[in-house]
Amino acid sequence: MLSLLLDALGALVVILDPEGRIVHCNKACREITGYSLEELEGRPIWDTLIPPEEREGVKRVFGELVRNAAPNRYENYWRSKDGSLHLISWSNTVYRDLEGGVRYVIGTGIEVTEQRRAQEALASLNQKIILLHETAHQLEEVTDEEEVYRLTVH
Repeated sequence: MLSLLLDALGALVVILDPEGRIVHCNKACREITGYSLEELEGRPIWDTLIPPEEREGVKRVFGELVRNAAPNRYENYWRSKDGSLHLISWSNTVYRDLEGGVRYVIGTGIEVTEQRRAQEALASLNQKIILLHETAHQLEEVTDEEEVYRLTVH
């Protein structure tokens, strides 16, 4: 029943053991990565889904979560089976056993790749508009033709 519920969610849900091995991941995770549950279960997440350049950061954040058992938020890339990268915004928490130890780490995430690209494009466009506006103000004050050429080229 729990597996059906997790698969019905649109968000990514991954359940890890305290060593970072994948215990379960829902349908959304499997669809975004291209891996089957059998290919992922029991494997350390950083050896399977995390690009090499992000592994140390993910391990550090994971270790802090397990040690402190305090929920956290983190963004990192996942590499799919086909090699594509997906930026995921995670909310992570722990599930404790009866003795209070960490039994599982549960991450719920949403892909934000396109959102970040759109934000970066908007910021770039905004910077261009600011520069154009500043140049227009400078051109209003110019009195000689050479200065107009210099500002325009700049």
